[in-house]
Amino acid sequence: MQRLAKSSLLLLTCCFLLGGSLVAKIKFNRDVRPILSENCFQCHGPD
Repeated sequence: MQRLAKSSLLLLTCCFLLGGSLVAKIKFNRDVRPILSENCFQCHGPD
């Protein structure tokens, strides 16, 4: 039983530490601006 608890704790710790690094950072010029350029700027302008 103690082995299971240690294994579970190790697994949860690894998931917690690795989970934050797997989330991609959203960048405006790379991720958002192309969507606005394709769908919004034609009618509303870039401002």
